[in-house]
Amino acid sequence: MKWQGVKTCNLAVWKDDLLKINGFDESFIGWGREDSDLVVRLINNGVRRKEGTFATGVYHLWHKLNSRDNFSKNDKLLNQAIELRKIKAIKGLYKK
Repeated sequence: MKWQGVKTCNLAVWKDDLLKINGFDESFIGWGREDSDLVVRLINNGVRRKEGTFATGVYHLWHKLNSRDNFSKNDKLLNQAIELRKIKAIKGLYKK
């Protein structure tokens, strides 16, 4: 599975594909791994990754950095998504 290196700061995805996986998972707190989780779930749902490095212009808007205090918990959530071949976000666009 080729998910490493993907950053959602410059990512495009079809709306239908995003809805099928229930969007970003708000279980991830603070900085880290939420974008990797999104890409892993897209791949698990059959979406193919297409590399676009240097194919478009990028503008970065300054923002305060999020806390990295929960990085180890976020890393565990990502590893679970990989191991369990997770497709849908638990706390995504549609809440239970």
